[in-house]
Order: sequence, then structure tokens, then C-alpha cells
Amino acid sequence: MLFRSCKRSKNEGKPFCVIAFDIDGFRQINHEYGYQDANHILLSVVEQVNETIRPEDQFIRRHRSGDEFIVFAFNNNLTRGEYTANRIRERLEKYEKFSVRVNKVPVRITISAGVAECNVNNEESLDDVLRRVDEALKVAKSKKNSVERNETYESKPKKQLVV
Repeated sequence: MLFRSCKRSKNEGKPFCVIAFDIDGFRQINHEYGYQDANHILLSVVEQVNETIRPEDQFIRRHRSGDEFIVFAFNNNLTRGEYTANRIRERLEKYEKFSVRVNKVPVRITISAGVAECNVNNEESLDDVLRRVDEALKVAKSKKNSVERNETYESKPKKQLVV
């Protein structure tokens, strides 16, 4: 379904962005509180992200196990994708109900995110976009609690006619 959606965006000439994010310090949370509590936190992250993104966007866990996620933000250029990534980051940072089930200790969650826009006007593949978003994510991870964009490509918003 995802590849069909990306192909449709390219065929229609509509921009889309890929946002990859990683929960900062999740390995430490997993070791300190255990697997079950870490999963509880992951489920809370998923809930918060789903409440932040638009219904037409697609949100997936990048690997079967781990704390990396991807949002495919359709009909979004790089600037809008960066805005969406920051909305997710801010919502998770402010969300105060992350807690472990055993002792109900609040856990502060921050994320690092990378954003890249697919160039729908050329033969760029989804793998190419994922490589670029990974480059931005790597920079964001080095800073923690940040959003970085890969500026290799950004479409220009179309001017609207004033009636």
C-alpha cells in the first residue's frame, strides 16, 4: 500500500515527505524499566503520533523491534514536513503521562527526527528518499530532541489565484 501511495503521488506530481524519528535514550529506558514498560511507552508514543498527524498520512514502525518510526506525509513539501515533525516532537516532549506501570514514575520522552522530500519530478526512488532522511536523522540524533531536514530537494508551493 505504501509504495502504491508514493507512486500515486509521483504520478499526480504531488509532493510528499518522509519523516523518520527515533526516541532519544530508548535503550536506557528499556534497560532501566524493562521490556514490558518500554512497550507501554512505545504504545503511548504511537497513540500520540496518530493523534498529531493527518488521516491521509501513513505512520509505521521502521523495524519490528526498536524505537524508529516513519511518517509518510503526503501532499507536503519539505517545509510542511519539517513543521509536522516539530509538532510531533513538541507533543511528545510535553506529554506528561508517559509512565512505567510498575512504579508510575513519569518518563520524559524526546525524539530526534529527520525530514526529506521526494522529488516527484524525477526518477528518485523511495529508497533514495529514505537514504536522505537517514542522513538528516543521523544529524538530529547527534543533537537530541531536534528536527533536521535534508535540503537536497524542496518543491516550490504553487501560487494560488486570487479571485
